[in-house]
Amino acid sequence: MMIVARARRCSCMAWLVGSVISPSRPHSSKLADTSLEALQERNKQLHAELSATPWPRLVSLTFNRQQYALPLHAEHKAEADLVQLSLQQLEYLAGVFDGDGCVQGRSGLSLRVSQSLDGVSMLMCMRQALGGSIHKSRDGRGFQKPMLQWALNGGSARHAAKILAPFSIVKRRQLELLVEWPQAHADKADCAFRLGFLKRNEAAVPGPCSWAYFAGFFDAEGYIEQPRGKASIVLKIAQKHPTILECLQRFLAENSVSRPRFITEVEASVTI
Repeated sequence: MMIVARARRCSCMAWLVGSVISPSRPHSSKLADTSLEALQERNKQLHAELSATPWPRLVSLTFNRQQYALPLHAEHKAEADLVQLSLQQLEYLAGVFDGDGCVQGRSGLSLRVSQSLDGVSMLMCMRQALGGSIHKSRDGRGFQKPMLQWALNGGSARHAAKILAPFSIVKRRQLELLVEWPQAHADKADCAFRLGFLKRNEAAVPGPCSWAYFAGFFDAEGYIEQPRGKASIVLKIAQKHPTILECLQRFLAENSVSRPRFITEVEASVTI
């Protein structure tokens, strides 16, 4: 799909350039067609066409040079297996989940992490460490890449929440609530209300960070910029609430990284 799109774009641009430099075309009748406004309109039309073009249907994913058919069915991990995970593994997984994870309880206990096709490695790390399945949640269209989702359900989700909660900052209270999720229907309704409240409001629990946690959170939420004309790179993490940014800011400053700074109330930036 992308090859076709690029070919069409090149063809379009070649025609436009030809219309400008060809001496055989009457200038009076073509000047309006090659104006800035006309070029912008044609680019807008091409952008709209590309945005509506569907990607090929996603039927598999590639990880470590191996191909896996989708959906990748649930892999069960016993609670004893989870206890054997290293400290760095748990910190990294907690960072990833704090960034892109979702706790669900109303229609059954569930932990979920969604990523675009570029984030396959994160989802596979979650599955290899905690078990669970990976499936396609959305096909790609235009400039939107296909989306994948890792899911862990039932008792396995409760076990995973129990071991991740101590290393979590953003979603610690949600994970702890999932661990205590009751069986009685009336009590479930109360817990579902509390879970919704935690999701809508600042509920982070300030705590220590580590490089493993920072790596997981940055893999989920961060991005890298190189300012135009400057010999530097900028690492950015944007969040709705400031607590996690303050924890990361303090951790980086304590580890001799050039002091992070807040750009706005909801965005932190580190220049290296």
